Amino acid sequence: MIYLAPLQGITDRIYRNLFPVYFKGVDAAIAPFISSSKKMKPDNKLLREFYPDNNTGIPTIPQIMSSAPADFIMIANILHDAGCGAVNWNLGCPYPMVVRKGRGAGFLCDPYRVESFLETAIPLLKPNLSIKLRIGLKYPDEVLEIIPVFNRFPIEELIIHPRTGLQMYEGKVDLDIFGQCLDISKHRVVYNGDIDSLEKFELLSKRFGSIERWMLGRGLLANPFLAEKIKFNTEKPDGEKIKIIRA
Repeated sequence: MIYLAPLQGITDRIYRNLFPVYFKGVDAAIAPFISSSKKMKPDNKLLREFYPDNNTGIPTIPQIMSSAPADFIMIANILHDAGCGAVNWNLGCPYPMVVRKGRGAGFLCDPYRVESFLETAIPLLKPNLSIKLRIGLKYPDEVLEIIPVFNRFPIEELIIHPRTGLQMYEGKVDLDIFGQCLDISKHRVVYNGDIDSLEKFELLSKRFGSIERWMLGRGLLANPFLAEKIKFNTEKPDGEKIKIIRA
């Protein structure tokens, strides 16, 4: 299974609806995050962007950025009542203005805070919950203290990008730490990070044989035929690609 990664300002509803008209291979998407707020109402314009009736292309899971369990629960349940069977909690956004507020990757250095959030939220959530995270805020082994916390809760899957928040999108992914996450996680794990060619996917797939779900982000934006190439091991002629891009 191949996911489209959430890229703020790019993989919006229009992108997700148009993509499968022209390109193949993507099974589902995690939407760019929406920030939680006590003022959110069911008819909020931002929330309506995620309602299934407005997402006719790639099946989409809404992502919520929140440090307040009550706000998260409210928005998640509104989305569930509108037809969304699952939501995703963002523990991966590395941008300083997000991290300074204790959101996104800013959560990853405090396992007790993560545990408290989940203890409050899980019993009251209507939709299934998945979590997208990095391996730490400053240090790559921070995730190894958080995985055991996740193991105590009914979480659908963990989507792990093996960089720290401090790295942003630079430097190498830490595949050794990712492997340790696989070893200790009781939940299904999705790999996310730097898949930009069939060759790289095959190397990762060989190393992590138990992984059945993969997330493509920047690699898919650069080459929208990549998911099809990975899934079906086929490649269209250049002339056909040009026609599709023009269309």
